[in-house]
Amino acid sequence: MDTATDTSVVTVNNIAPAANANGPYLCNEGDTITLSGSAADPGLDTLSYAWDLDNDASYDDSTSQNPSYTCGVEGTYTIALQVTDDDNGIATDTSTITVNAIPPDTTLPAVAINSPVSGIYTTTNILVSITATDNVAVDKIWFNYGAGNISYSTPATITFADQVIYTLTAYANDTSGNVGSDSVTFTVNTSYVPPPAPSPVPRVPKPQNKIRIGAINIPADFVKAGDDLVINLDFENSGDLDLDDVSATVVIPELGIRKKVGPFDVDKSSDASRAIMLPIPEDAEPGEYTARITISNDKLKRVRHRQVIIK
Repeated sequence: MDTATDTSVVTVNNIAPAANANGPYLCNEGDTITLSGSAADPGLDTLSYAWDLDNDASYDDSTSQNPSYTCGVEGTYTIALQVTDDDNGIATDTSTITVNAIPPDTTLPAVAINSPVSGIYTTTNILVSITATDNVAVDKIWFNYGAGNISYSTPATITFADQVIYTLTAYANDTSGNVGSDSVTFTVNTSYVPPPAPSPVPRVPKPQNKIRIGAINIPADFVKAGDDLVINLDFENSGDLDLDDVSATVVIPELGIRKKVGPFDVDKSSDASRAIMLPIPEDAEPGEYTARITISNDKLKRVRHRQVIIK
């Protein structure tokens, strides 16, 4: 069998990658952001990245795919990404970075003088202690008490002249130039003798309302249903004040009965007595009951209990 062969040349042309600088990006002055470069290549070539971050038409600022960028002065800036494949196919893309201005810092540092404090010192060696805080950062702290500005870093003991009234002012500035301050006035007098403490004021006892239930006398050993239970009460006003509108009440809760006498007055340091007749219901069951006896007015109340036998 006869055969024949032939050859031909196939040329595969490179297709350049597609570059994407992404964005647009937004930041504040002084921020550092990360850019995001990407690319697609039909031939699955290895790709290299180059950035022009200063808009000078030269891709010489970074070879990272995702470089960092420090945001400078307020404005909008053009950046460009160049992507190259293995066959030197090149693609570019541009994007923008908008940098926003940061409002100026106008907050003063907060300054506090912890020592000395206002008052009289009987020693010339006095601790100076200052604290300062700021919403951004404290730059430096200093103070002045009439001898010029003195830099401050940590608490220190200063020797002051005797018999002098001082005003010490502490200052602090922040990195934006704002200055805060605090002041204290004190006296150095080593001869000063504090006045004696005042004598305590004698405590005057407050007048009190007091009443005491003394004897509770029930003449009979028992009472029959339908009869009156007689209770004789003795009580004493042992307080410092006269007692007005006093009442005496007897209650037997199990029988639902009560009897009240009064109101009447009981002078201070005096005794009183009252007889109370409490009708017992005719249908009361025989047995032992508890009588609650109360002496009271709108300022005090005393209660006693007695057992009562009903037959």
